[in-house]
Amino acid sequence: MLSKKNQDKIIAILEHKNYKSIQDNFIAYPTDTNTISSLIKLANRFKFNVSVVGSGSTFDNSEIFDNILYLSTTKLNDIIEIDLENLFINVGSGMIWSKLFNDLNDKTMFFPLLHKKKCGRTIGGIFSTMKPYSSAATYIKGIQFISPTGELINYGCKTLKNVAGYDLSQFMIGSYGKFGVITSILLKLFPTEKTFFNPETVDEICSKNTADPVSLLYKRIKKEIDPNDIFI
Repeated sequence: MLSKKNQDKIIAILEHKNYKSIQDNFIAYPTDTNTISSLIKLANRFKFNVSVVGSGSTFDNSEIFDNILYLSTTKLNDIIEIDLENLFINVGSGMIWSKLFNDLNDKTMFFPLLHKKKCGRTIGGIFSTMKPYSSAATYIKGIQFISPTGELINYGCKTLKNVAGYDLSQFMIGSYGKFGVITSILLKLFPTEKTFFNPETVDEICSKNTADPVSLLYKRIKKEIDPNDIFI
């Protein structure tokens, strides 16, 4: 569990609200990117870890680990922009997937990913566990995230060809929050479900296995991006 001193520092950043203790675990519910950035910088300074849990649908309350802040993105649940003309939506990572797309059906805006009407997964949670080779991953066009140093990074735009080098949004897909806190996601939508080619389901594209922490590639990338090993 987190030390009392670190908990007090976190609570001060959260302005004495938006946090919860479950058993010996401490969960923060920040409402904006500035707060998340401050929490990550605090973790670097005082040497504690951060684990991103989204809505907590895959969070096991029976698990208790030392020196970890669990960070939920459920308060980041706003629609930032809807582009009806070009069929794009930019939405906070804490938005519940089924709620968003059940509502958007009335606007004839669809995404090629089938889900149960009461699916409680967040958009960020699905993104972070999505298999990179899934068809749905093709239509994720941009992300905003907080890096392991607490820096706010925006990547991607509403164009078919937006980068000359490596596609960072595709790299972050399926990363299980190991390389940063996803705060918003830009999606390409469709005007009708009939345009979908081979639509997938949430269960099909979301992996239950985290990134392999023992592979040499993972260790190399992790060391470069997160040298203080903040995210676990």
